[in-house]
Amino acid sequence: MGAGRIYNCSNCGYEFTEMTGVGYMFPSEYNTCIENGRKGEYGEEIKKFLEEHPDGALNCEKISLVCEDCNELMTDYDFSMYLPKKNIRGVSSNSYYMPEELKAGFEKVADYEHKCEKCGGKMLRVNHRRKLNCPNCGERLGESVQKILWD
Repeated sequence: MGAGRIYNCSNCGYEFTEMTGVGYMFPSEYNTCIENGRKGEYGEEIKKFLEEHPDGALNCEKISLVCEDCNELMTDYDFSMYLPKKNIRGVSSNSYYMPEELKAGFEKVADYEHKCEKCGGKMLRVNHRRKLNCPNCGERLGESVQKILWD
């Protein structure tokens, strides 16, 4: 199940729609992420990880990110890298791993460092307790009272 929020700026009209989580298409999305990772489309770090660890997994859950330098907002895959825990039973034999399965049967070995497409700065995961500023004018973004649930 995915969730969403809409953020908007009352000063300049900027709007960002956040859609995070996983949906019914997750198995297909997961396999596409792994294939693209092996091709190097997400950078050398993920490509090397998947080459060196054929049993490795990626967290392909959608998350929202904010640039610590310019406040740019984006949604992307988490891409944290995981290896199976030893002697763990109950991990799916599917060709994909849900985020809950990763937490239960895998150990996180590395976080993926997202870079801002606008300025190259470090992207941080959005913490919903923290107020966000507009990337255009710097004013505080308001969050709509309407929540979105998808899939």
